[in-house]
Amino acid sequence: MSLKQKLKDEMKAIGLAALYFGCWIGALLLLKSLILAEHKIAFHGWSAAVVGALVLSKVVLVLEHVSLGAWVRARPAWVDNERVQTDRQPESANTSGIARLVTSITKERFDQQVD
Repeated sequence: MSLKQKLKDEMKAIGLAALYFGCWIGALLLLKSLILAEHKIAFHGWSAAVVGALVLSKVVLVLEHVSLGAWVRARPAWVDNERVQTDRQPESANTSGIARLVTSITKERFDQQVD
């Protein structure tokens, strides 16, 4: 396949993906502009939506060529909470004093509500 044909195929793929994302982003921005129009607020974000759709389509097409299969297969589909809690460090080792205080107050209030 020649370089010209590859470039043509890539542009076609980007165009289709950008059209897809542009339609969805455009629908959301249409809702936003209609809501803002009710309150007489002008909205001028349409060009950012076009650029966002183009960037998003290019990211999706690049990620199609990234192999994540081995990484995903190596990760568990289900996480055992008991095992995760025993493997972690104690809460006091990785949290600040304020976080521990908030956690203890929350636990106390929960215990009072349960009783």
